[in-house]
Amino acid sequence: EVLREDIERWEEAMRCYELFRGGVSKFEYLEYYKALARSRGCEARWEFAVTFAVPQEERRRLVTTLLPEPSR
Repeated sequence: EVLREDIERWEEAMRCYELFRGGVSKFEYLEYYKALARSRGCEARWEFAVTFAVPQEERRRLVTTLLPEPSR
């Protein structure tokens, strides 16, 4: 669970970097990442959520059937 206070603290820390203050690009990185945390929160049924890199075999994958694989 990521709390609103966590997002506020993260935002404060990110403002230390020029990228997040608009000095490198006019793209609003801060708003983008906050919206992404909000979007991921919706998927997880929380207000906010974040993700981390995970090994390929742990990532989401398309499931075409719920039936068990046949024995070989």
